[in-house]
Amino acid sequence: MIDDGGVLQHEKTKIRGIDLAASYTPPTGLRMGANFAVLEGRYDGGVVAPSRSNDAA
Repeated sequence: MIDDGGVLQHEKTKIRGIDLAASYTPPTGLRMGANFAVLEGRYDGGVVAPSRSNDAA
């Protein structure tokens, strides 16, 4: 049993950026792909998420 309920706090959030995805399948049948994201995000308490890059084959 929980005696005290938690305090929910709504903070102002602003996120902007770009997310790109590409894939290619050469004649050999191997599929390759890449994702790239540049994000800039802030909320009252700090930064939301860093930019990232993912590659797959």
